[in-house]
Amino acid sequence: MESVKAQAREWPNTIVYEIFVRSFQDSNGDGHGDINGITGRLDYLRTLGVNAIWLTPIFPSPSYHGYDTTDYKAINPQFGSMSDFARLVSESHRRGIRVVLDLALNHTSSDHPWFKTRVSDLFVWRPQNPNWPGNVWHGLNGLFYYGFFGPTLPDLNWNNASIRNEMKSVLKFWIQQGVDGFRLDAVRYLIEGPQGQPDTRENHAVLADAVAEVRRAYPQILFIGEVWADSPVIGPYVNQRNEMDLCFNFPFSGGLLGSLINERASDFENALLSNQQFVSSQRFLSPFITNHDMTRVSSLFQQNVDKLKLAAYLMLTASGTPVLYYGEEIGMTNGPSVSPTGGIFTAKPKMNPRNDMSKRTPMQWTTAMNHGFTGDGAKPWNLFSSNSSELTVEMQMKQSGSLLMAYRELIQIRKTKLPAALDRGQFIQSRDPSVSIQLRSAEGRLFLSIANFSRQSRPVQFSFSKSAANSARRAASGPINYQALWGLTPFELHEQGNQIQVRIPSLAAFKALLIEIK
Repeated sequence: MESVKAQAREWPNTIVYEIFVRSFQDSNGDGHGDINGITGRLDYLRTLGVNAIWLTPIFPSPSYHGYDTTDYKAINPQFGSMSDFARLVSESHRRGIRVVLDLALNHTSSDHPWFKTRVSDLFVWRPQNPNWPGNVWHGLNGLFYYGFFGPTLPDLNWNNASIRNEMKSVLKFWIQQGVDGFRLDAVRYLIEGPQGQPDTRENHAVLADAVAEVRRAYPQILFIGEVWADSPVIGPYVNQRNEMDLCFNFPFSGGLLGSLINERASDFENALLSNQQFVSSQRFLSPFITNHDMTRVSSLFQQNVDKLKLAAYLMLTASGTPVLYYGEEIGMTNGPSVSPTGGIFTAKPKMNPRNDMSKRTPMQWTTAMNHGFTGDGAKPWNLFSSNSSELTVEMQMKQSGSLLMAYRELIQIRKTKLPAALDRGQFIQSRDPSVSIQLRSAEGRLFLSIANFSRQSRPVQFSFSKSAANSARRAASGPINYQALWGLTPFELHEQGNQIQVRIPSLAAFKALLIEIK
């Protein structure tokens, strides 16, 4: 079993699974997912092939989502206790699964004691409204405070050394509880520019300082940054290796979804080319399909299983450290837009609370009442996204061709048959705008990835230089052999002069083929 402390700062063979804690598994019948519920499902995650879990905020909070924290060094009682968390960490590590905590260091809750006591220099105050774009200044007792994400999430004043020191203390506290890394929320916004611009020089400086101090004491800890932006903005957060170890690959997500919606390869290819231009190594990115702030991919694709499998293939054969959103592996959809709680919970500002909750519905484990998420007599905190028995772990475990089984197979291929640092690659120009062809190499091995983004079968024919294959495999001569790692599509591959010719008579709709050239 791999030690969870074996690798520092890069997790190339790791599959991260994002858990929206309130929606994953209820262990005590109160209708809310909790820490013990996650512990009880670790064997499922290990069977799936997951070896890291990212927990959305577990701290005390007045909201259902937890991104407005009232105490950074405690656990929301609805989720459990510190001893419950210690057991989760211990049981996760015993299974070779790392634990990543989600921290919103940019802002607190307006219910946080710091804000309640009006300690002026801990937040950003002005005597008059600066009227920046976006309605980000909020009036209170004749003054105005800055809250980029809304009035209930006041921004902390990262120009204040006491705030910086306290946030470092928070990070060290949770490391001492055994966590292996942090997903840092909204890291673009710690110190804004004169009109609220993100990504300032000062922002990069305070982030690097905080991370550096933690790394001196705990060099093995991984930092994943939420930089929701294009490649030129993401690059500086990872390129120098002094801020984030990884950043979420938002361009990858946007390109993948765009190509599968528009049925053209260019959106996907342009996103990857932009990453190659502005990010020094693709290992420093975390490809994902969707997350808790996005419409579920199964809803976007109207539950088209072939599209969902192709999306899974593209993510799980991509460079970097993939992140899978809970329920994505069974094709869970968005749920109803009406809150069953009568609006008790408030959602992340600048988003529709009902729509937000529909992206975070309870996990569907079984075909029984309440889908195995909570007891039969309990009332789940949110409505389920679907009553279909097909959208459950139980049902898909029995179906060899299910989406869940495809995820399991792809994860095993990634972990056992692909190089950990499959980083270098180029696109081969395709005659068909719906077909993407990638030639990728690492560790002396060469791979061909062909994907059909169209709803129709496509013939595919192309060639590439034999010298590229020899260079990748570090051999000057000898016959070219090959093996299909994914996809049952018949194909022909042979040498002709200095070219390797590839012919696929018919690549089916939304199918992919992965070939290793040996």
